[in-house]
Amino acid sequence: MKKTINSKHSRSVFIFALLSLFMCMAGAGNANASALVLKPVVNFDYTSYTTFGTNVTLKLWIFNWKLEPLHPKQYNSRFTGDVYLYIDDKEVANLKEMWSLISDANYSMLKYTPGDVGSKLAINYNGTNVGSAQLQYLRDGQTCPYNPYSSEESWVTIELKLSFKNTFSYYGHKFTVKGKWQDQTSGSLVEKDVALELYKDGYVRPINFKVQPSGDKMMFTWEQQGYSKYASTEGKWIVYKRVGSKNVKLGELAATEHSLSIKKKTYSCSNDYIITFIPTVYSRQEPVSGLTAKIPAPGHKLNDDDICQVCGNSYFRYQTTDGNKVDISNKDFGATVVEHWREGDGKSKCVIEFDAPITKIPAQAFSNSNITGNLVIPNSVTEIEDEAFAECKNLNGTLTLSNSLKSIGKFAFCDCIEFTGELTIPNSVTTIGNWAFSGCIGFTGELTIPSSVKTIGIETFYNCTGFTGDLLLHKSLEAVSASSFTNCKNIKTITFQSLPRTSGGYSYLEGKKVSLSDDSYISDRAAGPVGAISYTRTMTSNWGTLVLPYSLTLTGNEPYRLYAIDNMEGEELVLKQFEGEVAAGTPCVVKRNCTESELTFDANDAKLNMARVAQDVGGMKFRGTYWTEEVNSGYVISKNSFWNVEELKGSASVNGVKVRPFRAWLDGTSANAPAKLSMRIDGSTTGIDAIDALNDAEAAYYDLSGKRLDEPQRGVNIVRMKSGKTKKIIIK
Repeated sequence: MKKTINSKHSRSVFIFALLSLFMCMAGAGNANASALVLKPVVNFDYTSYTTFGTNVTLKLWIFNWKLEPLHPKQYNSRFTGDVYLYIDDKEVANLKEMWSLISDANYSMLKYTPGDVGSKLAINYNGTNVGSAQLQYLRDGQTCPYNPYSSEESWVTIELKLSFKNTFSYYGHKFTVKGKWQDQTSGSLVEKDVALELYKDGYVRPINFKVQPSGDKMMFTWEQQGYSKYASTEGKWIVYKRVGSKNVKLGELAATEHSLSIKKKTYSCSNDYIITFIPTVYSRQEPVSGLTAKIPAPGHKLNDDDICQVCGNSYFRYQTTDGNKVDISNKDFGATVVEHWREGDGKSKCVIEFDAPITKIPAQAFSNSNITGNLVIPNSVTEIEDEAFAECKNLNGTLTLSNSLKSIGKFAFCDCIEFTGELTIPNSVTTIGNWAFSGCIGFTGELTIPSSVKTIGIETFYNCTGFTGDLLLHKSLEAVSASSFTNCKNIKTITFQSLPRTSGGYSYLEGKKVSLSDDSYISDRAAGPVGAISYTRTMTSNWGTLVLPYSLTLTGNEPYRLYAIDNMEGEELVLKQFEGEVAAGTPCVVKRNCTESELTFDANDAKLNMARVAQDVGGMKFRGTYWTEEVNSGYVISKNSFWNVEELKGSASVNGVKVRPFRAWLDGTSANAPAKLSMRIDGSTTGIDAIDALNDAEAAYYDLSGKRLDEPQRGVNIVRMKSGKTKKIIIK
């Protein structure tokens, strides 16, 4: 087919005719020696990024003709055979299938065609449909600035519109058009495989996305990567936590930042974490294809307490008879529930994951439920609230309590009748509430109440008939009920080491044994009969003071002697020995009458009386105390004498003066207030210093000349005591 050459082509045709004549004269007609002169070209014509995807338009120079006056041709250069589109070196489309005339065409076939050309083709990238390709706008009579004869309007161009979904990566890409190209510009036909490559820079993306603990936080870090140095940074970073099917935003940062810290409580090793770069043109805050990195859930690194050592999440595990989960909605465990699910064969095992170690089992959390088997309270729990497991009658295994537990609430395990094994109460518990273990008849062995416990409620262990052996209630116990251990009929003896306050009964100590010491808790409301009671003290000096909340009946065979202060003569206290009964609350001077330092003051079938008697002595009061009291005036006993409190407080080495429990002191001030008051026993002219020296079985006696005596004699005696001290004693 001939094409009419209009005037604007005439100069080009003329020049080309002259060039062809010159080439023929120069022997250029040798086709095999000729190289390609005209080449196909592809270039970006248009690119846009939106929330919905990427649009790229390629412009292809696919055909060239030159009308030579002497030798007209249907084409000079063209594609032949299949023409392929590659993205990132992956074949995605055969353009020949979209439009057959993209190759093997002649000039008569290619006419200006606006709009779409050929058919649309789906783009499959890595097996996924990511968009479509459409040829459009066929134009003839075009110039090509990228080839010789650049001003000649002898080219045919076509546009290839690529419409990508937003699932196609917004990162940079390589676009390649491949095919076989024919050229006969030189006069001879030459064919060559061509690959026309273009690069689109896209946006930056994150790489090396990591997370690690940093104190009480978790630190996310990442690096920035671009397809080229021209990759766009117009946008921001967002980090998400994947929760179920949702992305929960943890934070967003400027493109120049590359780290984010969050509270450790917010992090969980059971969740995926995602970082994405969101271009400014992207209107949604969601992960962007190709600009996203993920940290897969690494899984928890659990310790023996079921707490993750990385994120701090914790687990509570239990079983039910029917496999159904217990409804714990609106229950506060001191941590937030992350997930609650069933696991294991038959799905009878249930697991609750929390975002932190739980601190309590909330009130009625599992009460009257089908929970069964062994029950383990996590060691992070400090409180079991009221009725937490009340009437869980299918709990037929052992109970393991938290080693951090402080408080067990009312009815906490009431009527859990199928528990087995021993009950171990941790040495962290301070309070066991009313009816906490009432009716737990399945527990066996000895019941141990640790020294940390200060309060035991009403009927706390009522009808726990499986307990055996002896029960010791420590000196720290401050409150107990008369019914705390009602019907624990197989406990042989209950021994108190304190005098706790009580509710619900005057005779809570009746038939019980009480063993007191200086560290025992003493309630000023303690009262009632006691089966047997004793107080034990270690005395380093021979003389001391004493007051007891129960009466003593002296036989004279005790390893001690008790004295009242009968009167005060000058700087000397005159003592009178007690005989028979010493009433409760009576202040006494006590003398150790044995070599042992430990003394025990005991009584049977006693009755508690917390009232104390104050005795008048020289204008002062000789009074006792069952508690440690700070003293500001008067006299306290030390080293076998009574010492002036004000004198003692004036000493730089004394930091306050205190009287310890079950002791007495002279309260007030005397007329002349001497620094020290000595003591002697009524009816004797010998002071207690001399009495102590004479009672020393290993003492040696000498007269004034230094002669050793077999025994003391009337007059002046020099006594060298076992301790090495020497005293001068006058015996009248």
